[in-house]
Amino acid sequence: MKYNIIENYKFNHYYDVLTNKKYWDNNRFRVLNYEAGTGKTLKTYEFLGKMYKEGYSYRVLYVQPFSKENRLLDSVRAINEQAGSQIAAFVDANTTKSGYKYAMNAQVLCITHNMYKEICKGKHGNLMKDRDILIVDEFPNLFEQIVIDDNKLIDLLKFMKIDNKVKIIYDYIKQKQEELGIYKSKMRIVKFNNKNIYKILRHLHNIIHNRDNKKFIKQFKLLFESTVIYEKEKFYTFDNKIWYKLLKNNIILDANGGFDYRYRINKIFKIDYQSKAFDYKNSIINYYKINTSKHALKSYDDFIQTVLNEVKENSKSKDKHLIVTDIENESKFNEEYVKNWYKLDNIKVDHFGNLLGKNDYRDFNKIWLFKTPNYAFVSYILQYIFYSQKKIDNRYTLEITNKGGYLHLKNNEFEKLRQSLLLGEYYQAIKRINRDNTRHTEINIFTNNDKIIDKIKNQFKNIELTNKQIAVSFKKNYSTKQSKTRIKIEEYKRLIIEAKKNNIAIIPKADICDRLGFEKTHLRRFLNKEEIIEFNNLYNIEVKHHVIINKDIAI
Repeated sequence: MKYNIIENYKFNHYYDVLTNKKYWDNNRFRVLNYEAGTGKTLKTYEFLGKMYKEGYSYRVLYVQPFSKENRLLDSVRAINEQAGSQIAAFVDANTTKSGYKYAMNAQVLCITHNMYKEICKGKHGNLMKDRDILIVDEFPNLFEQIVIDDNKLIDLLKFMKIDNKVKIIYDYIKQKQEELGIYKSKMRIVKFNNKNIYKILRHLHNIIHNRDNKKFIKQFKLLFESTVIYEKEKFYTFDNKIWYKLLKNNIILDANGGFDYRYRINKIFKIDYQSKAFDYKNSIINYYKINTSKHALKSYDDFIQTVLNEVKENSKSKDKHLIVTDIENESKFNEEYVKNWYKLDNIKVDHFGNLLGKNDYRDFNKIWLFKTPNYAFVSYILQYIFYSQKKIDNRYTLEITNKGGYLHLKNNEFEKLRQSLLLGEYYQAIKRINRDNTRHTEINIFTNNDKIIDKIKNQFKNIELTNKQIAVSFKKNYSTKQSKTRIKIEEYKRLIIEAKKNNIAIIPKADICDRLGFEKTHLRRFLNKEEIIEFNNLYNIEVKHHVIINKDIAI
């Protein structure tokens, strides 16, 4: 392993938790939230080797996020090197019978999160047999969402060849859809409690032996076994038969542990808070206040070109940039770079959901986050229900409201979980660069969520925060009252930014009205909008009776 553990950072407590039984708890996880980049994974390898050398015979199950690129084998080699002996082995889907038998006898057994999830489903129980310590690197996510839509209902009818009573199931669910149609796009908790329908499904599930078909029917069976939410003609639920399997001593290593709300809503987790290691006084967060939700990005006409120009204008010869967006736009950003930049050595593009555990960008110094990494709101609610194990009904509001220019869940508990997962996505992306904090770092975030910006700032000790502005244009025929207002706000920003670039000191209000399509009587109300006032203050713009003045330029 070529990466170093941060010097002078205290991991002694971690070793005590591993070896001193007074810290052991067979009923819950101890969550150690060591800061990302401190070297907790490498320290784990070191400590497992040290335990062997010091005569501890505890048998360990080590769970890591991935197996790709030989990462399981890398872990085994690192542990064995630290131990000076062959104490570790791994098991994955490709392990042979002889390899499996060898791994079962190893003092340290390495597996992936996916394999641990299978254990939590009641499979591969022998992987935990006679073991003492469970170490999980990163949050072990067991949540599996199920969606029943019209396509799946049509596929369900294919099983009439096996049992013609399937049509009764189909009609029952379609009737539910029709009854719930009055709620339109609103979310609603639904009860599937027809015992006869459930009996048919259980029978069908029992007589089917094909693995994929059995898994398909199970999704419909879960409608009767789990909490179900209806939204936009679809039924959402989750597999409630999965839960954590524990050993005598259970540890999770997760930098998100201090803020991830999933750890706080169930007593199976106990957070063991650790101090921050890094000081970010030489780094900066640039906050570009612009809506980067999936819907908003589709409405912009020139978003990619505009933000890439911003990257280019803020790039120096030695800079290394990481652009993070969603998977849908990743290729578009790459195409724009091929067309306009002609050099790819100092910039990489990646997407949210593909960054956890990556060290590819550790020596990069600038990151550009061009997408707010939201999931569907229904997913946050279901995750809350799954991890809290609470019974939720329609007395809990599932309403989505608009506050501060962005959508959020009205229920405070659901929203806390949503915000914490959003923060986790941002934090893990940011920590892919400058892993050892030896460089001046610029973190450029494009969102309109003030609250999440404050939360991000709190994760980076002594970091500076500045507000930036950027203007984009909207596609033609982009309508609705709210979006028309947004178009005018963005057009005003574009006008001011263009004026500053062209050293124009005075802009007549009549010109602004012509550009925005306003009557003069409406302009005052527009200029008094909170977002416009903030923008004018940031750009040192003064509003007079007939003109707008750029105070940065001498008149």
